[in-house]
Amino acid sequence: MKNKAALLSLLQGKMSFLLTAHIFPDGDNLGSLMALRAGLLKLGKRVQVTIDDSVPAAYAFLEGSQSILRPEMVNNDYEIIIVLDSSSIDRIGAVQNLVKQNIPMINIDHHISNTGFGTVQYIDEQAAATAEIIYQLLLDLGVALDDNIAAAIFTGIATDCGFFRYANTTPRTLSIAAEMVSHGAKPHEISDAVEMRTVPVLKLLSRVLDSIEVSSNGKIAWLTIDQTLLSSLGANPEDTDGFINYARYIRGVEVAVLFREVPDRGIKVSMRSRNNFDVSKTALHFGGGGHKLAAGCSFDTQMEDAKEQVLAKIREQFEK
Repeated sequence: MKNKAALLSLLQGKMSFLLTAHIFPDGDNLGSLMALRAGLLKLGKRVQVTIDDSVPAAYAFLEGSQSILRPEMVNNDYEIIIVLDSSSIDRIGAVQNLVKQNIPMINIDHHISNTGFGTVQYIDEQAAATAEIIYQLLLDLGVALDDNIAAAIFTGIATDCGFFRYANTTPRTLSIAAEMVSHGAKPHEISDAVEMRTVPVLKLLSRVLDSIEVSSNGKIAWLTIDQTLLSSLGANPEDTDGFINYARYIRGVEVAVLFREVPDRGIKVSMRSRNNFDVSKTALHFGGGGHKLAAGCSFDTQMEDAKEQVLAKIREQFEK
């Protein structure tokens, strides 16, 4: 679904925009938002950005991130809504309350599990990150790239492909990243900002690693984080970013799962895989989404129930 002509027509023809993306914001989510915001502002547009969640401190360096609004703070000055990096409309949480029938919605994403919502869709499953798509759109719109836009695009791409370690890294991914460096993005500074950890987070990691469990066949490993543990160490949910990789790095493991309790939102499940095991199938079964090698879903249930259901579904896939 790549209706670029309709997309560019709306971007060029409208003057006021509301940008949003999925809850539990990550580097691609925020990098894409900030790059598109900056580009539209350069074109003389009026832009509001909202997320139904807090912005992780690791991404506070992105220019414009301090201007992100909670949904209840958004005013009615928008002619169009653009949803980025969200596989389904429910992923934007309470921002759904700002959707109006007479206002077009653009859906820009790279998830293969995207449901195709919105008035106009631009879905590119071959892109390593939504930030790759935003990069091309800004070029098509004639936006001059600067160091802030470059940093945002680089952040989106680098974080979604594990700083170029994951299988979704392509020659185009590396080419765009290199161009962003030429426009002022500083990989060492971005990496430091995103990967820096506090003492409470390192203590949390040590406790979480103690929770590792491995299936009898050695192919599935999972970690568990409950709110009591987070609170006892003074850590935040976003501090667990990257923890799942420790389970994925266990020799012989093909699927890693992180079960995390989130206040007022139940259980968030993240999955990573290797050897072509498709975790998006498991995520979709439970109303989530993502990619073949990285996906997630949420449960409004108890931790043990979520673990039982997800692990059973993964085992079922191995048996097929």
